[in-house]
Parts: sequence; structure tokens; C-alpha cells
Amino acid sequence: MSVYEREHTMPLLRVSYASVQNDEKKAELIAELTKTTARVLGIQESSVWIILDEVPRENWGAAGASLAEHDRKR
Repeated sequence: MSVYEREHTMPLLRVSYASVQNDEKKAELIAELTKTTARVLGIQESSVWIILDEVPRENWGAAGASLAEHDRKR
């Protein structure tokens, strides 16, 4: 990667997950994703953008039912 590319690389990571995380866990996830992305790409952490898409469990389906339904069956 050239100096120009390294200085102008601004990756955006978008992570979708079923909501059950607290603010502390979200902050930890953002910090770790930022640190790892910057290290792997050889860029400044300030260049990394993270978006967390928190999806309600009733809106996330797997195996023919929402995760909320699966939760109730446990």
C-alpha cells in the first residue's frame, strides 16, 4: 500500500447482530474492531469507522422462527 493509499484509506465496518448487548459490550466491540482493522491495514485508528446495526430479536429469523421465539422455547 502506498503512502497516499495508507493516508486516504477510511474503512467502514458495518456489523449487524441481534440485540442483547449492553453499552459496555458495544464500546468494547467498537474498540477491538477499530484496533484490529487499523493494525491489519496499517492505518491510523482515527481512520476507521464502525457502525453497529442492532436488530431486535423478533426481527432476526433463523430456522423458520425469530430469535425471540427461539429464546422463549429455551
